[in-house]
Amino acid sequence: MESIDVPTIYEVPQKMHEQHLDEVVLHKLNLPAEKEPDMAAWNALVDKIKHPAKKIEIALVGKYTELPDAYKSICESFVHAGAVNDCKVKCAMSIQRRLQPENVAEKLGRMSVSWWPRASATAVSKVRSSLCAMHVRTTSRSWESASVCSAP
Repeated sequence: MESIDVPTIYEVPQKMHEQHLDEVVLHKLNLPAEKEPDMAAWNALVDKIKHPAKKIEIALVGKYTELPDAYKSICESFVHAGAVNDCKVKCAMSIQRRLQPENVAEKLGRMSVSWWPRASATAVSKVRSSLCAMHVRTTSRSWESASVCSAP
């Protein structure tokens, strides 16, 4: 089996199938390979990931955003949700303690959405009025566990 580099990890099952790894595994497990696997749904997902119709950028605001692996599963869930909706999702990490009322628009203004996983009430309240004002001006949305501000 070759270990081929691919642009996205979601292409790996396709490459393994092309190399007949599925048949080798079934043979080793003494399981019948009665028909060719149906890869249509998987291929469609990969196509949506590689060629999305839309793009959005989500600001993920947290305490540990300097450590990308700390929020990896969250970002991947956004990627999966985006793929299902034919949309590329880019996660931009933003450090919670560096956000101040006076720099919120600069730091988060271009984002489609800002999301604050388990944000402290103090951190959110500190920039809440700026987030809500920005929301009204740009139609961006901000969430913590619940809404930071209501949609207009």
